[in-house]
Amino acid sequence: MKSPYATFCILTALISGAAVAQHTESGAADHPSVSNAAAVQNDTPAQLRIAAAKQQIKADPKKVQAYNDLALALLARARESADPSYLKDADAALSQGLSLDADDFQLQRTQVALMLGRQQYKQAKERATALNHRTPDDVMTYGYLAEADIALGNYPEAETNAQWMLNMRPNNIPGLLIGAKLRTLYGDTQGAIDFLNLAYSETSPTEVEDLAWIANQIASIQIESGQNDAAAQTLEQAEQIFPHYPYTTENLARVRISQNRANDAACCSRVLYHQDAEIHDSSLRAFIIARPASATRAVYKAKRPASGAYFTPCFGVRAFSVAINLSADGGTAVS
Repeated sequence: MKSPYATFCILTALISGAAVAQHTESGAADHPSVSNAAAVQNDTPAQLRIAAAKQQIKADPKKVQAYNDLALALLARARESADPSYLKDADAALSQGLSLDADDFQLQRTQVALMLGRQQYKQAKERATALNHRTPDDVMTYGYLAEADIALGNYPEAETNAQWMLNMRPNNIPGLLIGAKLRTLYGDTQGAIDFLNLAYSETSPTEVEDLAWIANQIASIQIESGQNDAAAQTLEQAEQIFPHYPYTTENLARVRISQNRANDAACCSRVLYHQDAEIHDSSLRAFIIARPASATRAVYKAKRPASGAYFTPCFGVRAFSVAINLSADGGTAVS
């Protein structure tokens, strides 16, 4: 998304083992394509992993790796649903695993991913640095260091860590995603899209959420560079791959706003409303703030029923929906 760093960061939800080692022979080319097998499945990749991990724990409650698998799957589910409540569940899974083995490297590394998901960047960097000293050949640890450095504004350090990732394992997906983020920050739009296309081609067709997320990163860059028609096409393909993805809907709302199609943006907002997802994009917040006072007040007064918590730095989608609908319909909320 356009905001410098949203709640769910670059690598937080990737299943690290598969993401680093994965190379597929039948990936995408320049644009996302539909995976027929994945498109027809009822459960999402994260939901399937959550169920599998829970089954492992049920069969063997002392299996440490199962708790790490569960935590990673819950982090993935948080991104799939744009619902940060899953972060608390991931924390609980990690605590259970660490109670069995406090020194387990995988659990400690997943803790860093959780810190990044919670925007605890300084703590994440400190923990990742310690893990890097402990195991200097772990690719994902370099990725977490790079991600923390990007969030903290330490771009040269992030670039160094990203280069280490790509040197150790050329074309590994996390390294390409970090590289794409850095290229975006340095203004190399086409270079960033090239990296994202390569990451897409290296991703398994069964990892439909990862594919949709990468497609959304491409669309976000296209939107920011004024390529709204191309972004709309990318998002249409992302929707086919992984239907009802909150980030796809959010980015489509951005496209419609850029095209001065407020009513269509309102339609997107209704979808997000029913998903009860969370929204972070700064351009959408600016759009809301620029609307009439009644719309702006709705943003600050509305709260998310599931948690009861008010959202100030990030706009809850229910509030966003009310505000967009007020704007599109001349001050009358649409239910």
